[in-house]
Amino acid sequence: MGQLDRSITEFRLMEEEARGEGRLQALHPLAKLLVTVVYLVVLLSFHKYNLAGVLLMGFYPILAFTLGGVPLRPMWRRMRIILIPVLLVGIANPFFDRTGGLISMMTLLLKGLFAVAATYLLMVSTSMDDLCRALRKLRVPAILVTVMMLIYRYLCVFLEEIARMRAAYSLRAPGQKGVHFRVWGSLVGMLLLRSMDRSETVYQSMTLRGFQGDFLYGRERPFSRSDYIYLFVCILAVLIIRFL
Repeated sequence: MGQLDRSITEFRLMEEEARGEGRLQALHPLAKLLVTVVYLVVLLSFHKYNLAGVLLMGFYPILAFTLGGVPLRPMWRRMRIILIPVLLVGIANPFFDRTGGLISMMTLLLKGLFAVAATYLLMVSTSMDDLCRALRKLRVPAILVTVMMLIYRYLCVFLEEIARMRAAYSLRAPGQKGVHFRVWGSLVGMLLLRSMDRSETVYQSMTLRGFQGDFLYGRERPFSRSDYIYLFVCILAVLIIRFL
């Protein structure tokens, strides 16, 4: 299986996990979105030498991973593109901070790790439809939410189109590793033309189905008592750690 095929498979697996029936998935998407945003803002507000406070902020990823029964190992594989640069920046930090380089390095690494973990938890526990509905509840402009949802939905289609072009090229150049740089321009141009043609077809299909600039995202449901408890306890704990 090639890298593109693995990426498509991981993409679909995360979407299936987000539509699961675990305790974390059952929480209201707006509650999870608010908790994640508040957590990220508070986490990034800690001073670079406040290692103890950042360590205490690890309670939320631990709680969410335990509550949702989310396996930890897939996160390292799926989010390594983000985690590796954070690790490299953290390791280089002592060369720029001569006074407290080790402490600031650990603080930076933990901030990056916890931020990625919180974002990942939101991704694997909330479907894109539910997340878009939560954003519209927060009065995010419809055009931004629509663009985000369409990019998400057709990202996998885009990757599959690239995989087909890569397979066609391999059949015409057997034994060659990778794509020769001389054909990069023609392949990118062909991909652009195919994308434009596909987008026109998709837009016409949406128009025929009555699309007028906004979608009905996800399923509407009220807050339950567990949603209020989750929202209140998590935000209160984050604020207590930050200001006390």
